[in-house]
Amino acid sequence: MATTAAPVDTTVAAPAAAVEASVPTTVYALIHAMHASVSEEVDSILAWGELQNPAVQFSVVKPFVERFAPKPVKDEVEENASNSLGAVIFALMANRLEYAALAEKDLSQSNLQNTRAMFCEYAAIKILRAWPDTQDEEELTAELVRNFGALDGAPEDILKAVDADELAEGRDSALELAIISDAKHFCSQPLIQHLAGDIYSGKIVYHPPSTNSFISDNYVSPKTRRRRDQQRSPSRRGSVDSDFDADAAEVYSYNPYLAGWLDYTRLRVPRWRQLLEFLSFFGLVVLFVLVLANRELQTFTFIEGLFIAYSLGIILDEFAAAKESGWLVYFANAWNVLDVSFVGLFFAYIAIRIPSLWYHSTKQADLAFDTLSLAGCILFPRLVFFFINSSVVILALRGMISTYVSFMALTAVAFSGIAVCLWELARGNNDTPNWTFKQIIKLLFQIWFGSATWTRGSEFHPMFGPILLFTFSLLCKSFIVVILMGMVSAKYSRVYSNASEEYLFQRIVTTVEGVKSDAVFSYIPPFNLLALAILMPIKYVGSAETLHRVNVFLIRACNFPILFAISAYERYAYRTSRRAIRLTERGQVKEAKSGFFGSILGSGSESLIHAAFDLAPPPATPAEPAAAAGAVPSSSTAPAGTDVEAAAAAIVAPAKKPAAARESLARLFRDGSKNANTVTVTAEEWNEVRASQKRLEDMLEKVMAVTGAGK
Repeated sequence: MATTAAPVDTTVAAPAAAVEASVPTTVYALIHAMHASVSEEVDSILAWGELQNPAVQFSVVKPFVERFAPKPVKDEVEENASNSLGAVIFALMANRLEYAALAEKDLSQSNLQNTRAMFCEYAAIKILRAWPDTQDEEELTAELVRNFGALDGAPEDILKAVDADELAEGRDSALELAIISDAKHFCSQPLIQHLAGDIYSGKIVYHPPSTNSFISDNYVSPKTRRRRDQQRSPSRRGSVDSDFDADAAEVYSYNPYLAGWLDYTRLRVPRWRQLLEFLSFFGLVVLFVLVLANRELQTFTFIEGLFIAYSLGIILDEFAAAKESGWLVYFANAWNVLDVSFVGLFFAYIAIRIPSLWYHSTKQADLAFDTLSLAGCILFPRLVFFFINSSVVILALRGMISTYVSFMALTAVAFSGIAVCLWELARGNNDTPNWTFKQIIKLLFQIWFGSATWTRGSEFHPMFGPILLFTFSLLCKSFIVVILMGMVSAKYSRVYSNASEEYLFQRIVTTVEGVKSDAVFSYIPPFNLLALAILMPIKYVGSAETLHRVNVFLIRACNFPILFAISAYERYAYRTSRRAIRLTERGQVKEAKSGFFGSILGSGSESLIHAAFDLAPPPATPAEPAAAAGAVPSSSTAPAGTDVEAAAAAIVAPAKKPAAARESLARLFRDGSKNANTVTVTAEEWNEVRASQKRLEDMLEKVMAVTGAGK
């Protein structure tokens, strides 16, 4: 994207009609309303930093945010998508994904479309910051992980044009869509990272509904539902219906004493899941070394069988992760590329090893173990990456390798014509040795890497042969290598300049991939193979309750020591955290040190989003259907902002109750000798403080906008 921006007319404010326009009440209509607004208002090429310009903020960003930010919900007003933070963020990320696709299709408008995509991400950040209740982590997490569909609330004639299975599978959350749309600025926000940290550590439990998994164990018994409801915040208790909502994920704060011993759901917590994944890979490396050390060519040993079973269990985990999270989310994790490479080498080893045992071929068996030995180039670095996954070099390595491989593939295709030409010249020249096509390819590679010269061209043809090889050598050594080094260096520079955002983005990917796990993730390889063999028949012939009971029994039977150790540690950590904050004699807060013990979108989702834009409503009809068939419930009850058209006198006017605001601030900084554990601030006092702060922010923004316009 261009870093220089076209001039922006900072003297023209957004039209009042755009600010006062009604906001659609369904996700489908909300997506199209945002698309029309962004396409109309954003008509200049801007960089990310220029979106924060005060003039752009006042004329474009602020009216857009105030129009689409979730509004307060009154009892007499019907709840809809415009009041749901998750639906608004989902619609913005869907538009970002669409604008990115348009930028790839039309290069002439690429920079402008990328600017609009950045604007959608920036608006999502502003709306997230305007969320009035950011302290309620459960509520905010529930909004961001709630599933939506791009065609929710679309007219019936449009819904009939889409396959029903795609509608069912193409439902994802705003957080997942942010990963797919590569919204790294949004994912690196402190609030998102804080929530991701709580989900990663298991402080906030997030149970998304399984839709694309091998074994979808979504059944929740009434007893478990009541126990989880006790762990929710007081504002969300009783908010989950008795029937499982396919769009709403169960979100609650974890209390190990209420959850009980041997809580099988802790195996899906990303923190514990990553630890178990490390232990699994460590066991795989040990078995890998033992198999290569024994190297039995004519017999099939127990160690080799255990290694194959262990490898198949890990491969099942990887495939289940890709199927559940979607291949785009799966490959967004840099380390999964190495895992897929190991899978390819393992199946190549199996394909050679089985015929060698059948035909008792020592030569084939030797080739099979040689092929398996190549996996050592992947397994050992993959094991090391568990400890240095935040290194800038490691983060840049994937991008550099991808750039190198893609460029080499294009170069090979481009120069394949030279190989064909040399082969034909060698066939027509009877005075030269018989060159095979394989030998010609080998010669060209030697010239490419500098180990051969072009002087052998006369062996193909006395006149054309030297000219062809000289031209190829000149292009390779003088131009192609320089271009390749420049591309790789530029890739590293981009990753290095955004190393922090890249690392935080990978952290979000790991967390989402960990919580969106199949039931087979609750088993350590190779026990997941056994669980799959037992549970798959029950999935088709038994009830959901029967599948759940058998699954829980197998999980606890196979992982009893691990579950017991996790429960014991988390009870100790939970009890220690309750004593972590102590007050000194001066009322200061002191943090105690931790104790000794101190888890594609589906392939149809992206295509479904693009289909929502392809199936746009006709211009003559309103974007919002008459029926509220796609309405989404909301949980916001507080205003997201103030009126931008307020008078200047009202901006600087004092609060209605300044004494209450001063009293609340004084109580916040009061000496903690009496009742210092908690400070009770009424909602009215807090609203007065926020209103005063909002008026000051509006005044400063208008002053800076006028000053910038004057320059």
